[in-house]
Amino acid sequence: MKTEHQAAESLMYWAHWLGEQGQDNAEASAMAKLKASEMAVDVCDRACRIFASYGYAREYPVERYLRDARFTLVGGGTSEILEVNIARGMTR
Repeated sequence: MKTEHQAAESLMYWAHWLGEQGQDNAEASAMAKLKASEMAVDVCDRACRIFASYGYAREYPVERYLRDARFTLVGGGTSEILEVNIARGMTR
């Protein structure tokens, strides 16, 4: 889980760096958002499984984290739209 987090963080810093250099960072930003949102859902889902039935109980914060993370898949652009934008960048 930490490895996935580090990969998402590195993509975010790369996209930011491109923007700071005045380069087009739309594709890099889409890749960072896609990786981060999918990583968050995966990590929260794994955490819920580690907690077993407590992972889905409202008394534990991990349940809320999973609900919040799932929103990132649609908020700010769905994963499918981000994938299309990334694919367009590959054809240039």
